[in-house]
Amino acid sequence: MDAEELKLQVENEIDLLISKVADIPYELIPKVNESNDFAYPFVDISSEGDLYYVVREQGVELERSIQPDTDCLLKVIFKSISYELAFREELKNSNNYSHQQVKNLQEEYLKKFNPDWGL
Repeated sequence: MDAEELKLQVENEIDLLISKVADIPYELIPKVNESNDFAYPFVDISSEGDLYYVVREQGVELERSIQPDTDCLLKVIFKSISYELAFREELKNSNNYSHQQVKNLQEEYLKKFNPDWGL
């Protein structure tokens, strides 16, 4: 599979998984080969087909990790999205922030995206 086909596959799989949870903020949905520069993750696919999970803020790359396949890449992406959703929900619904509650909510979101995924 060439890099362009891989890009389309990753975009389609992200869209499919995003559709499983309502009201995901637009900024949390990762782009492929397009940085948002606001410390939200994106996917970088090299011309050789290497898959990278990348976080960049104001032109500075904060994180870059190579992923062996699309399944691993998707799990890393959605682990990040599920954390952000859980954190926002906990802040909105609770006067007493609880790290354990965030982890519990994150696990729930992650399982909505894929029942086989866990923390």
